[in-house]
Amino acid sequence: MAAPDSSIYNAILASKTRRTRRVEIYESDAVSLWRSSGEIGLLDGSVSVDMTRPERRTASFTLDNRGYAIPHSWRETDFWYDKVIKAYVGVQVSGGGGWETSIGEFQASDITESSFPHTISVSCFDYAHRMVGSKLPATTTFATGTTPESIIQTMATNALVPGLKFSLPVTGKTLAADLTIEKLTDRWKVASDLATSYGYDLYFNVDGFLTMPPIQDPTTTSPVFNFGTGSSDGNLASFQKRSNDANL
Repeated sequence: MAAPDSSIYNAILASKTRRTRRVEIYESDAVSLWRSSGEIGLLDGSVSVDMTRPERRTASFTLDNRGYAIPHSWRETDFWYDKVIKAYVGVQVSGGGGWETSIGEFQASDITESSFPHTISVSCFDYAHRMVGSKLPATTTFATGTTPESIIQTMATNALVPGLKFSLPVTGKTLAADLTIEKLTDRWKVASDLATSYGYDLYFNVDGFLTMPPIQDPTTTSPVFNFGTGSSDGNLASFQKRSNDANL
């Protein structure tokens, strides 16, 4: 999605802003559309991001199901835990037109259907949830010379992360010795620990791609965004400041 132009910024900062929000539901491959946003009544929802969690993005949605467009059962054709939910938000401008962006791709985790009112509530995690819940069935050894990115992609693929959802770098690095992983270790821990050991962060980004950028040193890296306060250059309504020693 292209960056918003000045008309979008003006619409966001206007005294009244018309926002849009919608979700789509896909099959487990994240490619085959199961229900379009036009078939889904989105009543409420929220998305949170926390870089300290394996599942960096989590979400909850309440869907209107008065027309029973979302059959909820274990059947392959119905809404179940294998489905993928893609969420979008946007803004409309006066005179027509607007702008929209993705805010995450999610694995349905907890689904609750009410008899009345006819709603379905869904709690979701990003694709890391598949890796956290997937354990190695046997003790596994990776040979000297194997690249870390190939091991990480293997962990994700075996946890049924969609096959097109990889954006891993070519690190140019290899294992200096055989790496043995014990049986029943979850695949996310294998991948995350390996990435960290080579100086990389690991997470699923807003578009659902497994991403592995270098860990940035805040003392030497250029600022990405400046947070301001005040009427002229402010962009914060409130904030909290917290420090801990978890990453020392």
